[in-house]
Amino acid sequence: MITAFALAPSTACADQSAQYRRGLDLRVDVGVDGVGSVDIHAERYEGFPELIPAATDPVLGKKKLPADYLTTAPNSRKFFYYLPNANPATLAADERSKTTTTAAEVPGFAQELVSQAFAKAVRVPILVVVGDHDYLYQGDDPAAFKPDQKNAFEAAVSVQAVLIPNAAHDLALHRNAGFTTALINQWASSALAQWPSRH
Repeated sequence: MITAFALAPSTACADQSAQYRRGLDLRVDVGVDGVGSVDIHAERYEGFPELIPAATDPVLGKKKLPADYLTTAPNSRKFFYYLPNANPATLAADERSKTTTTAAEVPGFAQELVSQAFAKAVRVPILVVVGDHDYLYQGDDPAAFKPDQKNAFEAAVSVQAVLIPNAAHDLALHRNAGFTTALINQWASSALAQWPSRH
């Protein structure tokens, strides 16, 4: 098995509460029974999409989804793009075809940010690919990004972290997606060649 894409938070600390300090400011209050609440503060990232009930969304509302299904607010997905390198038609298509997350997924995501339990258990080669304008995952300190990934995946056979130029969160939907795909394919081929008996 080879993990072609993985992610770890840039910085996290845990006691009774935890703060994810680079990228989004994510506060996770941890109680005796696990995560008690999740509070995301994204004021510093203009345009961060609000999550709304999918049932109230013009695109997804017709699907009669359960109340705990969430999606991005209408026309807010530009946050996931580096606009100078994105086709406006792609953004429009992304809005028309957007999907959901659930309220139940948010605490699990937050729990991994705090504990890094999954990241610490990975024992295969890792490639972390993030856009250099992806403030959700790359954070606001590019110099810390690569060391943070290596630290998070400390048990992995190898960790390669790459910031893709002129891209944000939706790497495959930027004009330079071919560059990103070629980089991932080259890494996967190399990793398979070095790990022939274990995949």
